[in-house]
Amino acid sequence: MNQDSTKNWGVAVAKGLTIILMVLGHTSCFSHVNNYLLLMRMPLFFVMSGYCFKAKYITDGSRYLKRRVSGIYWPYVKWSLVFLILHNFFFQIHFYEPGMLVGDVAVDPYGWKDMVLRGGAIVVAMQGHDALLGGYWFLHDLFFGSLLFYIGVKFIRNRYAAALIWLAIAAVLAYTGWYVKYVGINSHLFLAAFFITVGHCYRMGECKWAGKWWFIIATAITVFCVSLLWHSDMVSYKGWEVFAYSVCAVAGALMLFGIGEQTAKHSGVVVRFLCYTGGKTFNVLTWHFVALKVVSLAIILIYGLPIERLAEFPGITEYTNRGWWLVYFIVGVGLPLIWSYYYDKLRTRWTNRNINRTLVIGVLSLMFVSCSTRDDEIYPGPYPYFENNAFPPAQHDTLRILSIGNSYTQDATAYLDEIVKAAGIDSKTCCVYIVAQQSASLKDWVQNIYIYRNEMVKLTRVVGDIEMPVTEGTMSQLLAQDWTVVTIQQISSLSGRYSSFYPYSLLFIDEILANCTNPHVTIGFNMSWTYASFYEHSKRWGEEFWLDVASTTEQVCEKDGIDLIIPTGTAIQNARNTSLMDASELTRDGIHLSFGVGRYIAACTWFQTLFAPVYGVSVLGNPSTHPFTLYEQQNLGRSTMEVNDSNRILAQQCAYYATLHPYTLTAPIEKE
Repeated sequence: MNQDSTKNWGVAVAKGLTIILMVLGHTSCFSHVNNYLLLMRMPLFFVMSGYCFKAKYITDGSRYLKRRVSGIYWPYVKWSLVFLILHNFFFQIHFYEPGMLVGDVAVDPYGWKDMVLRGGAIVVAMQGHDALLGGYWFLHDLFFGSLLFYIGVKFIRNRYAAALIWLAIAAVLAYTGWYVKYVGINSHLFLAAFFITVGHCYRMGECKWAGKWWFIIATAITVFCVSLLWHSDMVSYKGWEVFAYSVCAVAGALMLFGIGEQTAKHSGVVVRFLCYTGGKTFNVLTWHFVALKVVSLAIILIYGLPIERLAEFPGITEYTNRGWWLVYFIVGVGLPLIWSYYYDKLRTRWTNRNINRTLVIGVLSLMFVSCSTRDDEIYPGPYPYFENNAFPPAQHDTLRILSIGNSYTQDATAYLDEIVKAAGIDSKTCCVYIVAQQSASLKDWVQNIYIYRNEMVKLTRVVGDIEMPVTEGTMSQLLAQDWTVVTIQQISSLSGRYSSFYPYSLLFIDEILANCTNPHVTIGFNMSWTYASFYEHSKRWGEEFWLDVASTTEQVCEKDGIDLIIPTGTAIQNARNTSLMDASELTRDGIHLSFGVGRYIAACTWFQTLFAPVYGVSVLGNPSTHPFTLYEQQNLGRSTMEVNDSNRILAQQCAYYATLHPYTLTAPIEKE
């Protein structure tokens, strides 16, 4: 094999190796491995695009544009539209569940208007592709980055200067955060142009040392060491991090080029497989997420999991951590390649016209079926019910509570210690610790456990004098103690949509039960309250949204293994139908509870749910009040009502009735 053919085969091998590494990263194998790969994996495709650029295109721009359209734009549009049409069908087969989060985006069924708008975005701006085509962001950046690259090589004589210009623009956009939303003009688009230009410069310079083993080994070690200290990827770097990322990405891309060149010097099955895979990168990119669903389905059948877990993306997390990542990896690469092989054989027997006609008829039929099916027909069948432990526990000489959540947890427990002390409860027999992160959802806490497992968090004691052995550590370490009750909650914006809980509530509960040293630990859930009507752009207020929250909470209790509900949201809504309701709507900013009555009602609800059954002391008649503190006076917001002897009984009744009827509004009848 001569030197030129070795380089050509080396490019194909490197391309195949890179798409395989992409699938490996999506199997959630090991966090350190994935962090390492993210620094260099996708940039190789951009560098390779520049490497393969032919000088003749400089004087023949129309041919270059035609190849970009036929090779990138048209495949993107074709398959994005196919998956768009199949989008609602994916809900019927549980590839998706309504409201599930992919990244930070909620996935819901589309109506006809949604179909039209997304179809337009796909055709016009290469935006809006389906979640199962998550890697297609790369095609958008490759297409438009190629156009920027062509402008650079066409009008800027010095190609190295062109590369630096694109990098500088990428850095400025990353630092300022500026972007054009609907057409995808952002920092990593110009970074793509930089990588493509680097590939062209590499081809023109033909750096001999890039293919040497000393460079490959040195680069592999260096980039890995960097990934242990800092990691990023092509769509998540911030500000001036673009420079560090671009250095690692270019070095890693050249390293992969070198590995491809060294591998291509040898013949055999491995080289032929990598070359074949390199020629089918688009197919692997398109179908590997669908292929991963096959493995998830096998896990569901083997372990008897609910079919709804098929929607977990990209795989079922706790099983990838048990070694199933290898199966995900093999199937994620293998199935698209098998499909490609038989599709190519089929294409030799049928004309493209026959294939396309069959595809169009089949897709349109599925679209008609999926768009005309009622929601109650899509999700039939019973849900699993997991029962943990009753409350109060049989042995309740002490009460140790851990509450995990966000600012709503802080609001609800702020006055709890005052009520506990006023009830005459010995503070040496109880404690309530909270761990809260601003705007944290169930998904955020599950990611903290499974992905950011080494991240340190700290507990804050808000009630009682019992000191827990570990108050700072990882979530697993904090959970691994003798808790009587562990409470969780969903972020308020998602609290009325059960699909947003799935699968995170189940994963969270599994982790609590697996780590807590008390085998009889009770799992509690704090029900969120609705926003105030004056909160800007809020649609999450009033009794209508409370009904959504109540219905969702009831489903969580029945289907996900929650043992008790703390009906804080119902207690607050009860109070809004009494004289306690004022201009603040029991909030200080439209979202968080007001100082005084708002927080007091929430604390009464927690007391009646958690302390009253254990100590036999009702919240009704509790003598505690709460005049505003100096801090509260300085930060009242819309808060207007202190807790005094004239309103404390009414506040306590709102909480008490909520604990009796968590899913019904039962405001007390006030005396005139």
